[in-house]
Amino acid sequence: MFGSDAWEAELYPKVMREDLFDGLTEEPRQRSVDVAGLEAYTKGRLETIFPAVLKPLPLPRNKKPQRFSLFLCISNGDRKAIGLATRVGNHILKAGMSS
Repeated sequence: MFGSDAWEAELYPKVMREDLFDGLTEEPRQRSVDVAGLEAYTKGRLETIFPAVLKPLPLPRNKKPQRFSLFLCISNGDRKAIGLATRVGNHILKAGMSS
């Protein structure tokens, strides 16, 4: 889903602890980030393929818990295209935040 297996080590790091016999035991993996951390990781991965990625819109807006994050990924690397898409995307984000 993230295009690489690196997500597991980043989001679910290994935790080792000493056992009674001076050895190391691996603890069960647990997620080390919250929703904002997941969004940041996803945005970083998207930025490896798209020239520009805007901050996500959390969905649903008026109901908890957040289930989705809507990202606007801009595929045209031209500065003017990124500027135009950013203005349109920010307008959509602003409208989504206020509703």
